[in-house]
Amino acid sequence: MPRELANERLGATTAAAAALALVAACASAQDAPPAQPPAAAPSLGAAVAARLDDADPVVRGEAALLAALDATPAVEAKLLALAKDEQPAARLRACIALGHCHRDAALDALIIGLGDGARGDDDAVAAAFGLGLAGDLGEAAIARVLVAAEHGNWKRRRDVVLALLLGLQRDAGPTATTALRRAFDDDSNRDPEVRALLLARLVVHDHDLDDKALLRAIERGAPGERLATLHGLATNARAVGGKLLAEVLRLAEHTLEDAAHAAALATLARLSHPQAPALAAKALRTGGPAAASEGLRVLRRLDGAEALRAVTAQLLSERNPARAAALLAAYEAPPPPALRDRCAELAADAANPPALRAAAAVLLARAEPARGAPLALALFRCTDATDALASLAKALLRDPAGAPPARATLPEGVDLGHATTRWSALLAAGHAEALELAVKAVAGDATVAPPLAALRALRAAFVLPAPAHSATPATLQRLLAVVDDER
Repeated sequence: MPRELANERLGATTAAAAALALVAACASAQDAPPAQPPAAAPSLGAAVAARLDDADPVVRGEAALLAALDATPAVEAKLLALAKDEQPAARLRACIALGHCHRDAALDALIIGLGDGARGDDDAVAAAFGLGLAGDLGEAAIARVLVAAEHGNWKRRRDVVLALLLGLQRDAGPTATTALRRAFDDDSNRDPEVRALLLARLVVHDHDLDDKALLRAIERGAPGERLATLHGLATNARAVGGKLLAEVLRLAEHTLEDAAHAAALATLARLSHPQAPALAAKALRTGGPAAASEGLRVLRRLDGAEALRAVTAQLLSERNPARAAALLAAYEAPPPPALRDRCAELAADAANPPALRAAAAVLLARAEPARGAPLALALFRCTDATDALASLAKALLRDPAGAPPARATLPEGVDLGHATTRWSALLAAGHAEALELAVKAVAGDATVAPPLAALRALRAAFVLPAPAHSATPATLQRLLAVVDDER
């Protein structure tokens, strides 16, 4: 028998979410940039700065990560001092924070944290991640880290290199790009996760990377390498022809790897290839979740209203829950009444998979807020799935009656101090009261939540989310985790 909506606990993410997350991971080594913090919180900066002197080293470190977002010279000086803190919980987080400062003094501190480039300890991992965040400011230092790992030292320095690549979110300049290419070409570098992250950068920034190298990565590389290459081809204005185009076509028609299938379709659509519409229509009907949703996006760009009519009819009878969830999430137009009714049924039925219920509630809330927002709120209260929280938080704010109180979005008996992931999702969605309560908690109002819970929620919403990439070193997982059970 189905459980009642209010008591159901939403479970793990579906294959659709996993495939789409993998595609996104190749677009950017770290997660997509967090939401921009609101300017209307002038008291937040002062409250965070005060926490840089907190007795708890974890609080000091989390405050450093948040303060670096808009560091004044005085705050930067404090961050530099914290980067020498005796307590690792404060010191390591401060090293990461320095990567956001983009000033020479911060770069010098990160280089010191790296040591000679051969270390693999926690300090070197945190400094390498910060150096990646610094981007082109640390171009020469980035190159030195990669050179130090060449010729058989990849295993020993793996975590440092991974941290650097995960932090590197933009073009680090020609010197660093040359070092990235040398690292990729090094025959002793056989780590598939390192190679995939290198490729994700090179396909975008190394204009000398020829079709032969890309074709080899697709044909012979590990799945992550193949996906990084395809995603780069899909999202960048690089010419694709000859054998490389033939391989992309083959994958768009025959591959069983869902994320690669989606990226191949996106590449063909970017190229306006004549076979793109037919392959997209096929993926819509028979592809995996990622490929089906990409097929919908391709057809919408090419066929517009006709594509929407086709997918609407399919959704009304779709029996594959993962594919239905992906298609609903990619359905960007106003749904017709019949599909709205179907969304209401899917979202309310506790027997349906979590991703399907969330996607249905979000689409309904966008089209008919008075009907969909309460469903989104009910699901938000009972979900543990981070992927669902982000979209549900935005949907519940659409309620024409106004945003629900922050505490009313939590499971029964749970306070904000034990609901950091939900609090963070509300902050990123723009929930005004959630921000007010966070400022109060950071300032020391114990009736709201412990300062650490508020700092982590703010950091995850506006600075660095909890790591999601499978290659994230344990050091970074520990430092950037978002923990619901705060003291």
